[in-house]
Amino acid sequence: MNKILRHITVLMGIALFLLAGVIYGQNEDNIQRYDTLDLGEVISIGNRNLTLKDAAKLTTLPATVDTVIEVSTPEFKVSPFVGPTSFNVDPIKPARLKIVDPLDKYYRMYVLAGFGLYTSPKAGLYFNSLRSRKWNYGFEADHFSGNGGIKDVPSSAWGNSNVSGWVNHYFKNYALSLNAGYKNNFVHYYGGLQDNDFNLTSEQIKQTLNRYDGNFRIKSFLKDTTDVNFEGGIYYGYLDDNYGTTENRFIIDGNATKVFGKGISFNAGFIYDYNKNESRISYLKNVFRPAFVASPLIQQNSLLVINTAMFFEYGKLKTKLGLDFAMDDGKLFLYPIVDLKYPLLEQSITPYIGINGKVIRNTFSTFFDINPYTISTAEIKNTKQKFHFYGGIKGRISNRWSYDFSYSFESNNDYALFVNDTVYSYENRFNVIYDDIKLNRFFVSINYRNSEKLKMSLTSNFYNYTTNKQLFAWNQPNLKIDFLVNYNLSDKFLVNFDIFYIGNRKAASLNPVEGIGINEGVYVVDLDAYFDVNLRFEYRYNSRLSGFVEFNNLLSSKYDLWYKYQVQPFFGLVGVTFSF
Repeated sequence: MNKILRHITVLMGIALFLLAGVIYGQNEDNIQRYDTLDLGEVISIGNRNLTLKDAAKLTTLPATVDTVIEVSTPEFKVSPFVGPTSFNVDPIKPARLKIVDPLDKYYRMYVLAGFGLYTSPKAGLYFNSLRSRKWNYGFEADHFSGNGGIKDVPSSAWGNSNVSGWVNHYFKNYALSLNAGYKNNFVHYYGGLQDNDFNLTSEQIKQTLNRYDGNFRIKSFLKDTTDVNFEGGIYYGYLDDNYGTTENRFIIDGNATKVFGKGISFNAGFIYDYNKNESRISYLKNVFRPAFVASPLIQQNSLLVINTAMFFEYGKLKTKLGLDFAMDDGKLFLYPIVDLKYPLLEQSITPYIGINGKVIRNTFSTFFDINPYTISTAEIKNTKQKFHFYGGIKGRISNRWSYDFSYSFESNNDYALFVNDTVYSYENRFNVIYDDIKLNRFFVSINYRNSEKLKMSLTSNFYNYTTNKQLFAWNQPNLKIDFLVNYNLSDKFLVNFDIFYIGNRKAASLNPVEGIGINEGVYVVDLDAYFDVNLRFEYRYNSRLSGFVEFNNLLSSKYDLWYKYQVQPFFGLVGVTFSF
């Protein structure tokens, strides 16, 4: 027992010795050095916020070790060796190239000669200079006439002749042009004279017109955007007929265009137009012989027009805005100008709309071109188109098909209408009367083109006239349709086919008409609609020589072109052309 206690005592002594060493290792110095929370003596009353210091951390970052590897350049050693070679050359024929002039060959002279039914000669001579950068000059002369083919009248012969020449000279930035011409036209007033109860001769009903004119113009082609391009000219025309009528017309005009930037430009111009008509001789009723009028009828008129317009292009939209001023015999007229176009779907659909107006110059010469049976003492007034609205849509269905559909409305003062005259003739000439007319027009055009081989077009115009004083718009049709076909087979055979339709018209007669009652002092005559078919066939033997045949009024329709004026019946003509 004592031995056991002794061993326990020794073990407890060793344990106390070891415990005393551990307590010494946690002295105050060591606590201050390693302890991050030194509280010391703390007396806390209430709430206190304690903050811990950041712990001391060891940072270990990766390091980049760059290793450079040297690449050795291989060396190749080739032993030179040339093998023996041999070849034989066989001769070949030289290639023959077909040299073609990129430009078509031009000829200076072109001659046409033909002859048709009813003693109808047709001839033409045309001359033009060849290609030149500085000059272009030439002349033309043509004639076409016939006896008309109308039975039981003193004469229905007609004829048109023309001679004209021109000279154009081109500078670096300018161009000058000068042209002059002469026209001779004759007709016979055969309308309503089938019975010839008046025993008239062909000379008594013949009208012959001589017209002379000349024109000089200058035009610039300046390319710098800071420049102003301009164009101007002077025109003079003279007319006389075998009724003693003379007409002098003088025109001077000019315009200038300035480009301000991309898609923006301004244009301004003027036109001064003076016309003097003097009628000295006329046929009196029931006399039918030349008689001098005691007081010659002199009609003269001055027309001044000033045009202004701004053009804008914004993307696809094209716009024209302007204002025109017209002074007609001292009276001022203003016409706003608006035109908008915007192509859609790569020009497959292009809507357009616009508003404008103008003064239309009327002269005895222009009346004759519309109706060659117009009396030479007709009153002359200018037509004032007060308002003109139009809108439509056009475009291309494909590379071959195109179309244009539109509607327009016009309001006109002093619109010229033709009515059979009873003062100086037996209704075989036409006088001109004027009325205020509103016109609605629907236009349709469809075109087909297969390169240069086949071309077709269909054009229709539907008219609706509203008159102010007159019962109807005399001799104006309510419908016009024109269908045209051109066919070219290998540039050897050319065929032109044309068929047109003219709708119903109304004519006014001051003399009684059998079966028609009088209506407000006139007898209203219905003029029937008609078809007219024409065909032309040409064979080109080569590029210089060809022959042709023409047929007009294939249906031999006996319709009235004007009241009491039956058209020429079936007509045929054959001819040749030659270039040299």
